[in-house]
Amino acid sequence: MNWSSFPYFRVAIAFCLGIFVFEYFKWSLLYAGAPLLGSVLFLLMAERWYFDVRTKPFWNGGLLLLTIFFLGGTLLNVKNKKYLSEGYHLATGQEVIFTGILKEKLRSTSKIKYVVKTKDVYDRNILHATSSDIILTFNGDDTLAQKYNVGNVISAVCKIKNITPVTNPETFDYAYFLKTKGILQTGFVKYGSHRLISAENPSFLLGIAEKTSLFVSTTLRKYISDTEILGIAEALLLGQRTLLSEDIYTAYSDTGAIHVLSVSGLHVAIFISVFIWLFSLSNRTDTTWKLLKIVSLILIVWFYVILTGLSPSVIRAGIMVSLYIIGTNIFKGANTFNILSVSAILMLIYNPYFLFQASFQFSYISLLSIIYFQPKIKAWWTPSSKPVRFLWDLINVSLAAQILIFPFTIFYFHQFPLYFAISGVVAVPLVTLIIYAGTLVVVIEPIFSQLNILLGYILNILIQILNTAIKSISTWPFVKLENIWVSEWALLLCVVSIFLFVLWIEFRALKVFYSFLGVLFLIVLENRYDVIDASSRQNLVMYDVFGGSILDCIEGRNLSSYITGEMSDLNVNFVAKNNRIKHHIANSEIYQGPSDSIPSLICHGGELVYMYHSYQDFTKLKSGIDLRFLMVTDALKNTPDILLSKLNPAEVVLDKNIKPWVSEKWSKVCIDRNIKIHKVRADGAFEYSK
Repeated sequence: MNWSSFPYFRVAIAFCLGIFVFEYFKWSLLYAGAPLLGSVLFLLMAERWYFDVRTKPFWNGGLLLLTIFFLGGTLLNVKNKKYLSEGYHLATGQEVIFTGILKEKLRSTSKIKYVVKTKDVYDRNILHATSSDIILTFNGDDTLAQKYNVGNVISAVCKIKNITPVTNPETFDYAYFLKTKGILQTGFVKYGSHRLISAENPSFLLGIAEKTSLFVSTTLRKYISDTEILGIAEALLLGQRTLLSEDIYTAYSDTGAIHVLSVSGLHVAIFISVFIWLFSLSNRTDTTWKLLKIVSLILIVWFYVILTGLSPSVIRAGIMVSLYIIGTNIFKGANTFNILSVSAILMLIYNPYFLFQASFQFSYISLLSIIYFQPKIKAWWTPSSKPVRFLWDLINVSLAAQILIFPFTIFYFHQFPLYFAISGVVAVPLVTLIIYAGTLVVVIEPIFSQLNILLGYILNILIQILNTAIKSISTWPFVKLENIWVSEWALLLCVVSIFLFVLWIEFRALKVFYSFLGVLFLIVLENRYDVIDASSRQNLVMYDVFGGSILDCIEGRNLSSYITGEMSDLNVNFVAKNNRIKHHIANSEIYQGPSDSIPSLICHGGELVYMYHSYQDFTKLKSGIDLRFLMVTDALKNTPDILLSKLNPAEVVLDKNIKPWVSEKWSKVCIDRNIKIHKVRADGAFEYSK
């Protein structure tokens, strides 16, 4: 491997590291701007006055990468300040009147939710010009909101508030995810507090995309009546997953085929591949033909991007494929790593926070993995027959993609599909046929709709076969490894081990191979230490959740969980599962049901914990019971004085669902009695470790 052949790849790595380090350590613009100017100055000085021909390229290259590193941190800070300045004046707690464009409809079971780009905002009769993105929530049965479409311009009256970060340990931080998309605030719009101003999107390109997307959706619904099949069709062709049921989503996730349901680089590559092949049939090499080929292919790519509604992931894929087309046709022998790196740099210059989106990471990491490892895996075997060769190509592509993706999959999802290669062999060919069949249905509809009776039937059959196959694979034994915990350090060690493995493949140096084995040993050692350490941990967690309370008492690898209120298994898992996986829980006892069926007095680590709810008859309690914690799950009755006359807690923890006025009464009583108090609604999830 000649490292000098990948200049843009080196730049992309330095740029990404700068963004990551400055965000991870929360370094301000001062720590980025000043070093950036300094590194630029040193680079110019070295270029002007450093004359050692042997070492000058090394020092100049190092200073350039250092400059790129600080440039990444600078752009991140600039973007963050832009986010804050755009939305700051909205979070006043007062009702505001504003107009905005509906950008995206979000999936929701009981409410109607849209991402809205605000325009004019009237806050206390003061007009503000803004372009911040917010999430607006409407009642599910709001008939006017039900008629809205993406691209509509609306006016609404509501209170705008900042989206608060998630405080539950190890839970998916939805607030940070929204921040990476430039969304910092939200608001709830009541009945009659909104109206439609214009059904036309003021952006010409977005207007075309919206009309096209609406036409595609209308056409698909015309020929597909089954909701499950329609959900897959809209996911594959439009990137819309609002109709996907939980069962079908789980089946695709468990088998490792979930990536096909998100329109991305795979779908764009599939769509354009036939046209690239058609152009390759010509032997012409003149400039006119080459220019026609490039322009035509790029137009076809962006036709598909517009067809799918101009979602950010598809735009990213369109940029990647467009740069690939330009690079491979204009620059002979252009390095694919460099082309991919340029597309990543451009996307991150536009928004450095893309780096922290899992979809961005998975797109580029999987492509890097395929580009490097697929030719090497393919060389293991050369089948003689074309059908077997086709299947082998599908398998080696799936295997290659998973090499770099594997540690990130476990880190994010704590599970790994074992049949990913088989699901890839089934899904990729069928998805290819579905994309082409679905596109043909859309293109032919305004020209010769009678033909779509046949094409629509074929499309239904193809999706039904795909769903049946994926569902069948999901029922196989040992379909996935579950409940795997990978810490940030373990993830870093995994990445280092893969890097060393690549170096060993390229140079076959024994020292590198021994280093690779040493890092693998550290990964195993870190995991074993974490499991042993979990056996001695004692944790008490009151989670930050609406609709009920979840109290986890963790002693070693044993869990006792006390759940009250209307809490479904899905809600409990979303809030608490990752934290339980982190503690390597081996045995668990779950107490869930009506409040009066749950034990009140709990012994945790040799200390007493009392769970109080308003339906308990605590009058029979003996006075003077010393407690470590009093966990108040609800308080409909005015009881803090009476309860604290019998119990002597060192600390009171108030559940999130307690009414604010009741919470204030508890606060006053605790202050008077010199008792420490933790309010989950204000202070976040409560966690105690011993």
